[in-house]
Amino acid sequence: MIEVRAALRQKRGRGDLSANALQQILASFTQDLTLGFYDVVSPSWDEVFTQVETISASHTATTLCRTLDALHVALAIELGASEFCTFDKRQALLAEAMGLVVVM
Repeated sequence: MIEVRAALRQKRGRGDLSANALQQILASFTQDLTLGFYDVVSPSWDEVFTQVETISASHTATTLCRTLDALHVALAIELGASEFCTFDKRQALLAEAMGLVVVM
């Protein structure tokens, strides 16, 4: 949820969305969440952070990934994903190194 809202706000900051359009999209997204159109998951954060540390220790030096990159990949693994969508090259390298199929 936070990632979607942040991405939309970035689009506003780049001038890709008007302030009004941003507010309308955010309101629609919030309504869709309320109506149950999206699955909201609650991962085991202790396990996710353990996975982040493992990923970081084994792949940061070679991929130059950032902590948030490792967090996203760890969450995908924790939630049982087999594919990972990203346009970030470092994050893609990390996801591939962890056995995920990267979709760009």
